[in-house]
Amino acid sequence: IFEFFKNTRRDILTRSCMCKEILDISASRFHPKPSFSQNDREDYLDSNDTDFEDLDNRIYELDEKINLIDKIAEYIKENRMAFYFQGQIEVDESTHHSI
Repeated sequence: IFEFFKNTRRDILTRSCMCKEILDISASRFHPKPSFSQNDREDYLDSNDTDFEDLDNRIYELDEKINLIDKIAEYIKENRMAFYFQGQIEVDESTHHSI
């Protein structure tokens, strides 16, 4: 769940599987609510002891039942036009992570 809030495409997981309840609960642990800004979410998570272990466990259990990767891939295939991008990508060097 912690990584979910650091991810800029977290909406994919929300729409592609039966995770909405778990994600709603995790969002409620932010005060007042999770920011749209990835940097702000990261700052919040880094400065607070928000515990997501119980929700992580629920995600793992759900993944064993329905295979979340397959559900996400299925969603992307069914909504492929939403994932097409044409243009330039601007990278904020302060958040860019090299592999």
